[in-house]
Amino acid sequence: MPGKTVFFFLLFLWGATPNAQSVFPVQNPALYVITDKTIYTPGEAIWFSGYFIPQEKLPDSLKPDVMAVALIREDTAGYTVNQNYFMQGRFCPGSLTLPMELQPGNYELVAAINLLDSSGRPRFSFRKRLSIKTVEQPPFLLTFRIEDHSEDTDTLYITMQALKSEGVLIDSKNASISYHRPGEKPKTQKLDITGRARLMIPIDRAYTTLPVLYTVTTVNEQSRFFSAWLPLKRSFTKKELQPESGDILPDKSVNLTLLNTICEDTLQATITVNRPQNLLLAYQNLYSTTAEKSDPMLIQKQKKIALPLKDLAKGIHTLSLLNENGALLNQKQFFAHYEDRNRLSVQTEKNQFGTREKIAVTIDMKDGQGKPAKALLTVACVNTNRLENDNRLLFPGYYYAQSLDEPYKTESIYTNRSLLGRMLQQPVNASGTQRFTTEGLYKPQITTNIVFARDGKRVKEKLAVYIRSDTTDKFATTDNAGRFYPTPADLTVPEGRPFSVKAGNITKREMVSFMIPYAITITNPMLKSMTYLEHPGLPLHRREPNNQTSNNQVLNDPYEAKMMKMVTVQSKFFSLSADETHRNNCGDYVCSYNILNCPAHLNDVNNTLPVKGGRYLTRAGGTYTIYQGCTENNLARINTPRVFTGMNENRLQNKEVPQYLSTLYWSPFLQVSDKITLEFYSSDQPGRYKIIAEGIAENGDILREEKDILIDDKNLQP
Repeated sequence: MPGKTVFFFLLFLWGATPNAQSVFPVQNPALYVITDKTIYTPGEAIWFSGYFIPQEKLPDSLKPDVMAVALIREDTAGYTVNQNYFMQGRFCPGSLTLPMELQPGNYELVAAINLLDSSGRPRFSFRKRLSIKTVEQPPFLLTFRIEDHSEDTDTLYITMQALKSEGVLIDSKNASISYHRPGEKPKTQKLDITGRARLMIPIDRAYTTLPVLYTVTTVNEQSRFFSAWLPLKRSFTKKELQPESGDILPDKSVNLTLLNTICEDTLQATITVNRPQNLLLAYQNLYSTTAEKSDPMLIQKQKKIALPLKDLAKGIHTLSLLNENGALLNQKQFFAHYEDRNRLSVQTEKNQFGTREKIAVTIDMKDGQGKPAKALLTVACVNTNRLENDNRLLFPGYYYAQSLDEPYKTESIYTNRSLLGRMLQQPVNASGTQRFTTEGLYKPQITTNIVFARDGKRVKEKLAVYIRSDTTDKFATTDNAGRFYPTPADLTVPEGRPFSVKAGNITKREMVSFMIPYAITITNPMLKSMTYLEHPGLPLHRREPNNQTSNNQVLNDPYEAKMMKMVTVQSKFFSLSADETHRNNCGDYVCSYNILNCPAHLNDVNNTLPVKGGRYLTRAGGTYTIYQGCTENNLARINTPRVFTGMNENRLQNKEVPQYLSTLYWSPFLQVSDKITLEFYSSDQPGRYKIIAEGIAENGDILREEKDILIDDKNLQP
């Protein structure tokens, strides 16, 4: 298996269709995040890889090096989990471990890189839908069904029912539901003898907040929270949620037609006018701030032209027709160099495997002429029960054509010529297009603050700074005001591993003493900017309302239940609390010989935390000191991914402990040149699996290919 060294392609410019879902926060299809699954359970890790593909070359000063990744419930505001990850070049691998106490529900994965506009908002962001489910049966289940209603009706009716997990009717004597829309006073309604209630929701006004209904159902003093998305009235959608379309209205005296919207190296166009006039042609990438313009040309009545596309980047562009004053008269989209497409294939020797059996996968990359080609791929093998068919956001579909009415049901339009052609013939939506520009972009800085831990006063001298990232030690020196300026690379640590920073005095002998405790603050460079994205998006298409039930948040796969109940969650990681690192927030500890910050026992597992007012030795055989306590350190960390192990040798050899893994293989940014072979093992969990390879080719193609396999063990029963 070849090395996983990330190589950096010369990524040329290519475009994407404007995002017609204007109700989303503005985002560019220049950032895409691949996740191993779309369904997770609390305590698992989300394995992801971020691809940043800008449409223009960025100056060195604006090369991103931090990607913030957060998780937000679709019916709330504010992040449940928020971490920063280190970007190398334009790629960011990572692992985000979900808290064990995470509540099941529908979530959005939100990502943004540290390139901000003048207002501090991330210029490049990404959203993807995920589901968090549980294998634990709740005390009772809830079902919600939104009744069919006419657009002329000002009232929405929702039928709900509460049942015991076994399908038995509840005791309705102590059962009720409280419900309200955002900003409204809750209403309470009793449940009938079948556990049902019919909720009446007035919709006589447009939604000014999230179109969601918050509910709390109580049965025998046990409560369950559930939030259901409400359908949007079309009239409200048009008037309140969509701005003016901004479609370019063609000048009736001028007509621009394209003979071939999907072309290779030449674009053929026809210009027709009803009176002679001088016109200009311009073509540009959708995210470029500049355009290549022709000289004015006199059109008498009709003129056919052929535009060579040799110097254009592969992908979608716009062709504009202008008058002599530069006013836009007409505009069309076309795809340049479509025929020269790379071919990606994923194959296995057979389609069915047993449990704990080696699986060999061959990945083949060829260019349009059948010659070996290069690509940077993310490869995963995942149980299909963890992939929602109606919740797929595919790499090619995201970049080349986001569906207008169902943005989360994209297809690989890039590989379907007819679909791509129909998409290109849609009017160009000027208001939905955000031109790419580096003007005003900046990278947030990481700042530090060091104070005396005991009295909170700023230090006024040079200090030595010791950074401990897992097993790696780094040292720095502050300025005369006690400040130092770490880069994101200085603060990197594998996700979930211990991270600490402490400051010490520099003695006259150029030695470092950590006897005086300091409190250190290192700012999170993305904390403020991510607040712009902490509200969920508002796509016009949500999951079917009758599927929004608590029963759908229970993972009914029996093998998943076995995995969670019988096996310790493999993704459990080191706690970041002071107790686990055996040091407090100031980095202070007491060794087993009662010595405060004993240098001979740094990170010793027998160390304990000092207690304010405690009496400790300053060194072996030295004098005693009274510990004054410390203030809290606030340390930003930049994560790197943990190592994915899958069915490693230890698990394979230990046949006494069953292993139920839903993700068998994960490798981000795998360098592929011509043909490679990957090997991994199946776990004890039978079922259908998908081997998925997706990423980018050296020529800029966006690739995705799947292979289905079956893992079978007739002796293993649920």
